[in-house]
Amino acid sequence: MKFEVLNFGMVALLLILPLQAAAQQLINEKTQFGEPALLNDTLGTNEVLGLRNKFKLINNAGFWLEKYDIYTYENDQPALSQSIFFSYNTDSTQDNKLTKVVFDTSSVNSTLETSHYDINKLLTEKVIQKWEEGEWINLHKTLFEYDNNNYLSIETEQSWDTINSNWTDNSRTHHYVNELGRDDSLYVYLNEQNDWINYYKIVYDYSGDTLRRTTTSNWDQELSDWQFTARSFHAYTDSTRTIRRESYFPSTGWMFSTRQLDRYKDRGQLLQSINQLWNSSSAIWTNNVKTDFFYDSNFNLQEVQVNFWNQNDWALYSESVYTYTTTRPSEVPLPIEPVSRIDMPRAFILKQNYPNPFNPTTNIGFDLIESGKVTLEIYNIKGEKIAVLLDQHLNVGSHIVPFDGSNFTSGMYLYKLHSNSESTTRKMMLIK
Repeated sequence: MKFEVLNFGMVALLLILPLQAAAQQLINEKTQFGEPALLNDTLGTNEVLGLRNKFKLINNAGFWLEKYDIYTYENDQPALSQSIFFSYNTDSTQDNKLTKVVFDTSSVNSTLETSHYDINKLLTEKVIQKWEEGEWINLHKTLFEYDNNNYLSIETEQSWDTINSNWTDNSRTHHYVNELGRDDSLYVYLNEQNDWINYYKIVYDYSGDTLRRTTTSNWDQELSDWQFTARSFHAYTDSTRTIRRESYFPSTGWMFSTRQLDRYKDRGQLLQSINQLWNSSSAIWTNNVKTDFFYDSNFNLQEVQVNFWNQNDWALYSESVYTYTTTRPSEVPLPIEPVSRIDMPRAFILKQNYPNPFNPTTNIGFDLIESGKVTLEIYNIKGEKIAVLLDQHLNVGSHIVPFDGSNFTSGMYLYKLHSNSESTTRKMMLIK
């Protein structure tokens, strides 16, 4: 995977919100396989160019992404939930993204993401920190390594060990490309007691030089072999891309899972993306999530609206509004002013997850004013509990818990926080 960074403001956007950033990518290669739309599919949003993770964006020279605000809707009424600010240093070797979470009438620092680049403008390191007790605390780090042709070869995910005050390896992804520079395969390994073990792999198949199919397999420790879990088929027309994924079950074989319908503008900008779920009992595709993208006269992404299907119509869930500047926001300090007494919470608060919508990981923050046993649970839209993220004793203070939705389908989810005699629930949106 070769990184070509043409505008750091937009690169920051791509790193943060892959689905929204896909709207700024160009479609170089399109093909129609001569199959019904039902049989067309794709894996995600980063392979629009045929080169996965190749950050080649529409270069609107002179425009820098300065901030964007995320509004969530309750009873058709918008409420500002998050504000994200950007700054870039003058030699283009670092950019910063600050997230502020909004509740009531005030906002507090949430996370700070710092990305570093080498002299070739290749992303080498990304660090995420959380705001806690009046200072930034390390949370996650990703390291990027490249081969001699500047294609991404290894990604290493690390987390901060608060006890030993150092970074520890969590997972490692090895990328392999074919002779055309396209993805050939990737292998993901987990670190268990300083030993790398197989986790999953993805194999890419092409029709000519255009991506046609991906196949995902998980490592079965007992069988010491790879087992199919998912696959996808890819197809393009001049202005659309249709997506279908299948899941593999040993008892039944391959079964339809999700479908994604993308529509593009003549410049290759993503206008709309609809995610659908397969209803096996009715043998039809049912609407799930719709995302609409809007651009200004300079082709900058201006607004993103996320809707979910509510029985027989689309209901607006969130809206992101982007602000640009013609002056590089590099010497202007990030708005990370201290907030009075946020190190000592004054109320029991469950914050809006960030990012939201997300794919596939997000962070859930909350404040505790009493120590005690705390549970944090995830529910689907039917009210069925699907995951328990936390079930332990916690002290007074602000806390952040990560959630990985890799094993779940796109759609609306609920997360519920319970501590002592208090309980509260919020919504979040997973988009794949």
